[in-house]
Amino acid sequence: MKKYNYRTDRPQDEIPEDIWIQNVLEAYHKEHEELEFLRSFAHGLEEENVLLKKELDKFVEKETENSNVFARNKSLSDELKRHIQLIEKTYPLRVMKLSSYKKIIQRQNTYISQMERLLDANGIEYHKIAQQPIIDADNIDVNAVRKPDDLKKAIELTYETDNTIDGRSKKKAYTIIDSGLLDSMQPGTVKCLQQIHAYLFGGLYDFAGQIRTKTIWKDGTLFCRAEYLMKNLSLIEAMPERTFDEIVNKYVEMNVAHPFMEGNGRSTRIWLDLIFKKRLGLCVDWSKIDKKSYLEAMRRSTTDARTIKSLLQGAMTDKIDDRELFMKGIDYSYYYEQEE
Repeated sequence: MKKYNYRTDRPQDEIPEDIWIQNVLEAYHKEHEELEFLRSFAHGLEEENVLLKKELDKFVEKETENSNVFARNKSLSDELKRHIQLIEKTYPLRVMKLSSYKKIIQRQNTYISQMERLLDANGIEYHKIAQQPIIDADNIDVNAVRKPDDLKKAIELTYETDNTIDGRSKKKAYTIIDSGLLDSMQPGTVKCLQQIHAYLFGGLYDFAGQIRTKTIWKDGTLFCRAEYLMKNLSLIEAMPERTFDEIVNKYVEMNVAHPFMEGNGRSTRIWLDLIFKKRLGLCVDWSKIDKKSYLEAMRRSTTDARTIKSLLQGAMTDKIDDRELFMKGIDYSYYYEQEE
């Protein structure tokens, strides 16, 4: 039987009238359910936008009022600026997304009104569902909505609209802790690093989880040549990891190897934390390591690992099961890779 399009007028003899009436009524309620879902999503997005804007204003005000304090404390100043830049970059995208959802809701409202006219014209009894107005941000009681525990939570929300490879990979990184994958890995192995990379970049890069077969370099640094890479990875995997120094040495060598075409740093930092967790019952609080200092230390590490060891040593913590700390670490790990 030909499938009936409910968006047209009443059919002739294609379908029995009682069945048609039943289908139209079911479609009417189904469209309302979809409308309410869209409205709920848009309302939540609007609430979050209000909170983000307030957080942005608050931090800009804080920076202005305490300019002398932040000028003296470069690390604190850099972290504040990072938060502001993240929000400023993604907030407009969220506003655009909300605007597009409002247009979809308006079209849905128009279609439902057409269905109601169709029902009325044919004398079909139905329970009319009142259409609620789209709530504007100015009418939201900010104190009544769910508030993020801190700015980090709000920043996480902004990445919902980031469809870049980094944005999509970061969303996957947030979920790796709940995937159960980390518990099944063997920290310190090449396979473990490949599994992490495959999870973070699967569906984004066709080489996700695959050891590169081409020689690469970055910012003037030549990484391990492709023809020697597999042998070097075997040697790195066999390196001892009994002490802090041995673990960092292994991490530095893996960075020099750079086994993937892209995404090495983001994958290897998680790999490093897994080794620390397994061997020492510790992990890195990456929020304590400034981006510029970290990148410079990693550049130096090819010939002298003392600086990176000092940075990592000062950021070690025993909060290995702290979910918020892990999420914050993901934030910083991806921030390290952003171009200024």
